[in-house]
Amino acid sequence: EVTIDDGQRRPSLRSASFNRSFSTGDLVRLGGGGSGRADAAAAVAKSHRVAEELDEAEFEALEENFFDACARAIAPIARNYTKAQVAIANAGGSSGEGSPDGGSTDEASPEEGEPTPPADQDADEDAQRAPVEKRRQGAIAETAAAASQALGQALHAFGRDLSQATRKTTLRTIADVSLGDVHSFGEMICCTGWDRDAEYIATAGISKRLRIFEVDPLINSGAAVHCPVAEMKASAKLSSMTWNPYIKHTVATADYEGVVSLWDVNRGEVGSAFHEHKKRVWSTSWSKLDPTRLVSGSDDGTCRVWSINQRESTAVIQNRANVCCVHFSPVSANVVAFGSADYSIKAYDLRHTLRPLVSLTGHKKAVSYVRWLDGDLIASASTDNTLKLWDVKRGILGAMAGTSQLAVTDPSSALWARSDKSGDVNNPACLRTFSGHVNRKNFVGMSVSEAGHIAVGSEDNTVCVYAKAVPAPIARHSLAVTAAFSNHGAGAGLQSSTAAAGGGGGDGDKPGLFVSSVTWSPSGRMLVAANSCGAVKIMELTAPP
Repeated sequence: EVTIDDGQRRPSLRSASFNRSFSTGDLVRLGGGGSGRADAAAAVAKSHRVAEELDEAEFEALEENFFDACARAIAPIARNYTKAQVAIANAGGSSGEGSPDGGSTDEASPEEGEPTPPADQDADEDAQRAPVEKRRQGAIAETAAAASQALGQALHAFGRDLSQATRKTTLRTIADVSLGDVHSFGEMICCTGWDRDAEYIATAGISKRLRIFEVDPLINSGAAVHCPVAEMKASAKLSSMTWNPYIKHTVATADYEGVVSLWDVNRGEVGSAFHEHKKRVWSTSWSKLDPTRLVSGSDDGTCRVWSINQRESTAVIQNRANVCCVHFSPVSANVVAFGSADYSIKAYDLRHTLRPLVSLTGHKKAVSYVRWLDGDLIASASTDNTLKLWDVKRGILGAMAGTSQLAVTDPSSALWARSDKSGDVNNPACLRTFSGHVNRKNFVGMSVSEAGHIAVGSEDNTVCVYAKAVPAPIARHSLAVTAAFSNHGAGAGLQSSTAAAGGGGGDGDKPGLFVSSVTWSPSGRMLVAANSCGAVKIMELTAPP
């Protein structure tokens, strides 16, 4: 059992009767991939780790996910059932039809000497109670059906998380992009990206060059040297680059001078540029729902929203600290999230920019990346050496009701006692804290796929992939290159300028190679990664069949 803050206890999957109890057959059924046949179970056993192979932190995280999924499914149904019962009771009381338990509290047995009510009076009372009882039984049946459906959906979602977390996943290099010259820190890649059809990748960095490569020749030609199909020269070092999700020839870049530029890569030139930021722009993001909208975040403490059809920004969000990262919600063209040097993450409705929808705190240094996984979940990375997974709705409810009342509004928030290994004991909106990569000083890149995989770079020159259900990496791959390097000047391009505010490592040592950018392909099966010396690799996420 596990004790929670109010002293209550709940059963634990790690108790004697349930200890590490899921099997390959469970994975087949919960993963939605089979009928439990022996051949299906054997295939799953070959491609997944069994429960005994999970460490304690992984198993506890899966346990929490299970209880959280069930609680989230049942809580709204329980609230609706309670409301229905109250409404039935009120309707019965107002019409004199009796109390909700099936009989009137005022109708005691007749005392001695009082006349017995006639039979027709009893029949009338039974007739009056019948509609109430019918409504009550209807509410019970409706609730049972809704609960069954909700739990089925919750178990299916948990099954996907379980299968993803236990699958024997690997990253393998399928293309090593080389320009033929010796890698140097002057070629540091700050950002990478894919076009909407995964036919091209783009790289940009402190060399002031935006390069476009065709993917198929990179993977299949076997050439030792690769030439970009287009190369454009910018006027300043490039700190951010994002490909428009629908307009194939449009790429947005941002630079160290604060200029946001829209490139037509077919023509190889800038179509328009925005000059309102006063300092370096760290991050840009297109809206998937409205591909004419772009948001940028800057060291000048502002987020600005742009339209490809207008010359001036359409919205401005003022922040007290440097804005290090921005990302549009995948379900709303009016909601953006950003992370900043004050260690916080904020989400805003662009129609009401005076106050954030929610402010999420828990990181101990600057937040270098934020990415929406869906309409409710945000992943964040920080130079405090952690990733965190946040529930935005729970953060909003907690701000409105206070953490002491959050358990009433969202019972799943109080199902378990959190620890630093899982979430944040002081902020129920933090669902999980991930660790296993190294990130104490530089911007190392982070990307999320639609399947829920979180890729992040590391200062040991590796790429780590996390599943959202467990706190440790499920795959890791090195960006090692064969050339000899000098550490002189390493990290100068992507080290946060907010070290005084907690953004840097600041111990005076000269860092080595580190991954500086990672980006999933639209399908989530391939990943492009680059590092601080300009090495670029395309990797594939693989698993046994």
